[in-house]
Amino acid sequence: MTPLASALATVVVTVFSQVAAIVPSPTISPDRTARETATLTAKQDDAATDIYAHRSMNGPTPVSHQRSRDLATVPVVERKLVPACPDNSATNQAEALCVGATQACEAMGQQGISYWLFTRPADGSAGWQLAEQRCLRPEEVAAAAAPVPAVTAEQFRRLPWPPAVVHIQPGNGRTLVNVPTNVYLEAATRVVPTVLLGQQVQVRATPVTYTWSFGDGATLHTSDAGAPYPDLRTTHVYTRAGTMPVGLTTTYRGEYSVAGGAWLPIDGTAQVVTPPADLIVVAARSELVESPLPS
Repeated sequence: MTPLASALATVVVTVFSQVAAIVPSPTISPDRTARETATLTAKQDDAATDIYAHRSMNGPTPVSHQRSRDLATVPVVERKLVPACPDNSATNQAEALCVGATQACEAMGQQGISYWLFTRPADGSAGWQLAEQRCLRPEEVAAAAAPVPAVTAEQFRRLPWPPAVVHIQPGNGRTLVNVPTNVYLEAATRVVPTVLLGQQVQVRATPVTYTWSFGDGATLHTSDAGAPYPDLRTTHVYTRAGTMPVGLTTTYRGEYSVAGGAWLPIDGTAQVVTPPADLIVVAARSELVESPLPS
């Protein structure tokens, strides 16, 4: 790298943020999601930025590599600590420390002074918002007030959230015309630990809505995951026979936590598609017979 390029890179990192990006990882099974860590690092030369993602189980193992012509940057969230006193706010703080802030932590069996933590985007796109109240010792205040990386909606969507598991009843892959077909799913809240700009970050995805497509042109948008028979909460009635691909899209709401702090909302959602399963719909007919059927 030339001296000029090195200096420019230093300015970019100092003014805005460090170079990093969340790189999509291969799909992983649901039971492994919460135990894996995606470590994000970046290297820069004169031409481009190399972005690496490592997944750690028993040690770092490279799983993905992406080369980008643009510097990938992570937005930053500013934080402000204010003693938890009745007259204090993010924009107004009394010089004297109130008794409540000094005694609240002791009453809860904790050490330190009670603070309100306010956050806002570093780019000034929004104002201060109260995130949480926490007890801090004097040596912990500086770290708790330092800016932290923010997880964007785009980064949230790139993480390997598992698709929901679909169940269709009857469970033999066949159903009847004009009879309710029961559908339900399994989708749980997932937490993915990662490292962003050198800080431990937890990203949490909570399923909130589900969109079924039944293969005959009909859809169902619901917040109900459904249930097995006989609790028929999410059903569909087919009016014609044929092979129907039944699909599902799960929408997740996102939150993130930096260094064990409060959960902060991610401005956006992620949609995960479950591959469709073919369901054979048949038409039943009744006929009169001359003699009774054998028992």
